[in-house]
Amino acid sequence: DLKKKLEDYVILFKNNGKSPNYIRLIIFAIQSFCDSNDKMGINWKKIRRLLGKKQKPKKSRPYTTSEIKRMLHSLKSIRNKSLILFLSSSGVRRGAIPTLKMKDLKQMSHGCVAITVYAGFDEEYVTFINKEANDALMLYFEQRKHSGEPITPNSFVFRANRTDITGNPKPLNEASISNLILRCKINAGVNFDK
Repeated sequence: DLKKKLEDYVILFKNNGKSPNYIRLIIFAIQSFCDSNDKMGINWKKIRRLLGKKQKPKKSRPYTTSEIKRMLHSLKSIRNKSLILFLSSSGVRRGAIPTLKMKDLKQMSHGCVAITVYAGFDEEYVTFINKEANDALMLYFEQRKHSGEPITPNSFVFRANRTDITGNPKPLNEASISNLILRCKINAGVNFDK
């Protein structure tokens, strides 16, 4: 019964246009769950054959300097400009931004800043931003101080424009960052399909 349900599940995903790579991840999770709970008698090879060939992931490339300049010119917000410069200078993934705190930043010589990413976790590492990104970040912090926000070592480096129910600033979340970058690319005419 479970085998038939799994086959139907795979077919449902395929009919809904999901990629074989996406379905494969789900099937591996289900297989891991079944294996850890001693559910035997399922031919996993047969189920994986339903998926078809593995697809190559899309090739990604970094933004060019020209594209970053166009993106910066399309932005009005100091926060958004400093975020784009921060991401392009540091190479930090957008998923690390919500956890960054002021205490993770350390001023260095020549206007550079050292950033401890994923502080306190196994994935922790240090990267740097250049003077241009640091200047934009300092301008963003000054704007926040001017608007009355107390900046402490536990303040978020990038915060959402709204607060939580207690009035504390919320971190800028990954979905908001993705939407911001997408809008910025559209406004700047940056297209990765070329």
